[in-house]
Amino acid sequence: MIRLTNILVPVDFSHTSEKAVNYGLSLALQFRAHLVLAHIIPTIEALNYAFTDDTYHLEKRAISESQERLPQQVPAEYRERVKLRSIVKAGDVRDDLIGILNEEKIDFVVMGTHGRRNIERFFLGSTTETMLRKVTAPILTISRVDPDKEIHIPGPVHIRRIVYAADNSETAQIGLHYSTELARTFGSDLVLLHVMDRLELWGSELEGHLPDDITRVREIAADRLRLLVESERAADVRIETAIVEGVPYQEIVKVAENTKADLLVLNVQSKGFLERAMLGATAERVIRSAQVPVLSIPTATADSFITAER
Repeated sequence: MIRLTNILVPVDFSHTSEKAVNYGLSLALQFRAHLVLAHIIPTIEALNYAFTDDTYHLEKRAISESQERLPQQVPAEYRERVKLRSIVKAGDVRDDLIGILNEEKIDFVVMGTHGRRNIERFFLGSTTETMLRKVTAPILTISRVDPDKEIHIPGPVHIRRIVYAADNSETAQIGLHYSTELARTFGSDLVLLHVMDRLELWGSELEGHLPDDITRVREIAADRLRLLVESERAADVRIETAIVEGVPYQEIVKVAENTKADLLVLNVQSKGFLERAMLGATAERVIRSAQVPVLSIPTATADSFITAER
């Protein structure tokens, strides 16, 4: 089973961060976890030199207003039902959020995208690769979520079908194990997906024989997925496999839509094509394009968030 004890929601007071708060609050209620809301006010270093006094007073006022406003992101009727902690800081968004992750022993992050630039840049901007390598907790991103799948009122999170996109690396088994435990926790069906990237195949030893050999490549991929499922030995979880060919981010999003998935799971810190998918431009396309929440799991620490309970 998946363990959630301390959930972090970075807040920038945008509409998308409000949606993230609803998800975070709902999960905190469901798992009886602590909910940590964090708002970071970026310090403008250049102004400190020219307008020291003005900058200090502006920053102090911004902190005071944010400290009052942040707890209000949780509806009044739920504030006594959840273990809530609000943190407001002024400084560097990336450094301070990572500090909070460590100080508060965060084991799950929920965030909205398309918010204000500072929070968005933290996860999805030019520093994506560096930051995702440093964040050791799973990150659930809420982007263009279908209104039917949004949580408008805090309550149980219903996840009936999960799609886990696996690559060819050794970390695929770790990701599958986490996804299986996630499915067990929520009583979900699980789809194990592998996307064959034709562009990669053209550059492989199959060059010049792709039309004939693609069938063989598909058979090899199918055998590998079958072995992954068998090694998981999850008789109580329904696991289907799917192999498609095309541009990874497009096919991942398409399968999630076609299977009516409630959650899409991707590895980070992987050495296969999904490393490029998660840590390059494709990552933003997957997260921004998917109409379901996307969970990025750090394979290096994934097992630490699983309990032995069934």
